[in-house]
Amino acid sequence: MRSTLLLSVFSTYCQAQTVELEFVDDASGKPIAGRIKFDVGEKRVSRPRGVLVEGGWWLAESKFALSPKGGDYEFMVQRGPEFVNVRGGFTVEKKSKDTVLIEVPRSTDMHAENWYSGDHDCRLIPELTRRWQAAEALDCVASLPRDLADNPRTDSESGQTARNHREEGTLQELLEPDVVGLRMGLESECSNSKHGPIILHRIGHSVANLEKTPEADPSQKSTEISGLMNLLRSTIGREGVVPELMTSWARDVPLLLSSKGVRSVQVLNHTNRPLADDVLTISPRSENTGIFGRVHSHLGKDTIVHALFAPLDFEDRLRYKGGRGVGLISEQLFWTMLESGLRLTPTAGSGFGESETHLGYNRIYGFHEQTPDAMRWLQAVSLGQTTITNGPLLRTLVNQLPPGTTQSSSRGTPIDLDIDVSLTVREPVDYLDVLFNGEPLYSAKLEEHHQRNQFPPLQIEESGWLVIRVITAHEKGYRMATTAPFYFEFDGKPRISKKACEFMLAWLKNAASNIKQNPEDWNDYAAPMIEAHRFWTEQISKATAP
Repeated sequence: MRSTLLLSVFSTYCQAQTVELEFVDDASGKPIAGRIKFDVGEKRVSRPRGVLVEGGWWLAESKFALSPKGGDYEFMVQRGPEFVNVRGGFTVEKKSKDTVLIEVPRSTDMHAENWYSGDHDCRLIPELTRRWQAAEALDCVASLPRDLADNPRTDSESGQTARNHREEGTLQELLEPDVVGLRMGLESECSNSKHGPIILHRIGHSVANLEKTPEADPSQKSTEISGLMNLLRSTIGREGVVPELMTSWARDVPLLLSSKGVRSVQVLNHTNRPLADDVLTISPRSENTGIFGRVHSHLGKDTIVHALFAPLDFEDRLRYKGGRGVGLISEQLFWTMLESGLRLTPTAGSGFGESETHLGYNRIYGFHEQTPDAMRWLQAVSLGQTTITNGPLLRTLVNQLPPGTTQSSSRGTPIDLDIDVSLTVREPVDYLDVLFNGEPLYSAKLEEHHQRNQFPPLQIEESGWLVIRVITAHEKGYRMATTAPFYFEFDGKPRISKKACEFMLAWLKNAASNIKQNPEDWNDYAAPMIEAHRFWTEQISKATAP
């Protein structure tokens, strides 16, 4: 186990009226890209023409020249979590030319441990995405447009969206594959389910071919939701295509999951941001609208409200008050999906270009024993060989196996756990947790675990799933890292919790009640709802655990 608090301060002073900033890798001396932000003197320096800016951060591509006014300047340079944050400064006193060399050290080489990074939600056009991608040292980015029609930034209570780009039964193509070394761009598309947005990451499949699945009644016109359900079903068993839920709390989640086509869920998404996560407010006990809470997203001067339709008890909802609420509830609902017998992969997306964040703030790491291309990337996501983070860099193997793998035994013969954890952190971490079926198997303050330098003897004696997680001390948001599930099966029977399936069925019924308030919408949803009700009822009958 490695735990490192990383901090580096670089400062230089020059007497110049023209200053050239040059950015290089500390070890090789080769030019690199990064982000730079001026903490002192920002109002006395003008951004050079052609230098991109998002959220107050300039894109630093190798080098650029400034013509600042006299005085002191201090800056911060960042290049993703695998590199040290660099602070520096200079003083301008007289007319001359000078160069400030900014050497950025690497703190962790994730590639050396077979982990490769990605962000599954960027809202910039591909040309701009590629430039920011290099600055964050990201291997893979799914680029979606700023005006994404199925953007979860909708008022889920009214069902209003700013624009509708989706035709019935079709999906809009957004990005062709782009592979340059390890700088991969996913070919990603989006649905317009206003109450459960889906991203479709794919390679080599036309949408038309994916969607051509038999209808129950071919003479009837496919509605938007039935077309989406058919598309999700058509992806089952296909390589190179990964349907992904962008939020875990939306109204239609249990309906979409019943298709068995969804493979991944953005547990860290656009609501998790560097300064503070979006705010979750809890509906009062007396409210009888079918809405159990609201997530308030701030986009510039606009505030957009997302409704929480998951039927959580009032006492449970109170656990999610405070700055960490959105992240905690997203994680808890994902665990409920796992408990209901679904094998899903946690992923991460930042919403960069639209949210107040930076590319790769929420990032997914995929485990690859050989250098990935876009196909291998999607295979790792589909298999669940991932870790997600918006802070700590967590690398974990259990019995020398990566996340997503299944370990089997027979009842009465427990499975011993040999857990190998490597961890790099920039800020204090509260706890290291080993969770089995959502309950603590081992939990310790990081400092205590570091002093012990090993896990106590741990065993698995029943079917289920296990995740390893670290949570930072950041109070204004849920800053953490977690593995995808490791699975365990005894006597060939996977875990299916009756309680979790009943929760999903109650969620589905709550969604149906909401939809019935608009008879026209219910006409579209009626048939898919019947099928979904049948699915969750069957899951309850298959339950192998309370």
